[in-house]
Amino acid sequence: MGFALRRARRAACRGFTLVEILVVVVIVGITLSLVVVNFARDDKRVLADEAQRLALLLEHAHDEAIASSHLLSWAADAQGYRFAVATGPDTWTQLGGDEIFHAREWTRGVNFGGVRTMQDATTPAWAARLDFSPSGFNAPFEMQLSLGNSYALIAGDPLGRIAIKYADAAPGAYRFGS
Repeated sequence: MGFALRRARRAACRGFTLVEILVVVVIVGITLSLVVVNFARDDKRVLADEAQRLALLLEHAHDEAIASSHLLSWAADAQGYRFAVATGPDTWTQLGGDEIFHAREWTRGVNFGGVRTMQDATTPAWAARLDFSPSGFNAPFEMQLSLGNSYALIAGDPLGRIAIKYADAAPGAYRFGS
C-alpha cells in the first residue's frame, strides 16, 4: 500500500513535458491567427455590408411610406444620410429619434458617389434626395458607393425593389438601368 501511495503522489506532482506545452502553444497560436484574420475585414466586405444596410433601409422607407400614408425622403451627402417626413408642401421634419430612420454616418472609408433619378422617359437627373410616395410608385434611381477599388451600384425600380451590383473597378460610362 505504501508503494502505490508514493507512486500516486509522484504522478500527481509530475507536471507537463516540454512537448505537451509546445503543442498547446501552437494550437493557441493557430486559433488566434484565425480569429485575427476573420476580424480584419477587407474593403469589399465593408462596402457590401454598407450597401446591403442602405438597400434594406430604402426598401423599408418605401414600405413605411405606404403603410403610414406619409411622404418620406432620404437625403445623403459626403458625411452620411438621413430620413425625413413631409409635414407640409415644402417642409420636412428629420426623423431623428426613430430606431430605424435615424441619421447615420457612412462607414469609415465609404464614399458616396451621388444618386441619379429617372425624371422622365429619356433623361436621368442628379437628385438632392429620394422621395418615397404613399402610393408606392417612385422615380427609379441609381446611386454609387465606393471604398478603395471596390464599387457598389444600388438601383431602385418604380415599385421599390432594390438591386445591388458590385465591381472591382470604377463603373465606366453606363446607361441608366443597365
